[in-house]
Amino acid sequence: MEAMREDRELKSNLLVVAHMIHGSSEGQFSVRYCPGKLTRMEIESVGFEYANLGEMTKRYDMNSLRDRLEYRDR
Repeated sequence: MEAMREDRELKSNLLVVAHMIHGSSEGQFSVRYCPGKLTRMEIESVGFEYANLGEMTKRYDMNSLRDRLEYRDR
């Protein structure tokens, strides 16, 4: 929000601001992207953590992971 107030270009493009807000952890958790096609430098240059897609796919079995909302329903 501070960047939006101070940057005229951001102020005129609220879609970018909304995207930035949704990608922000506000220090509560880390955001780690495993894009597969972007480089570590590209990811880290915008303030996110990078992880290798192949390594994370081995570590987290996508077929066995469940959405957190499923746990709340129990």
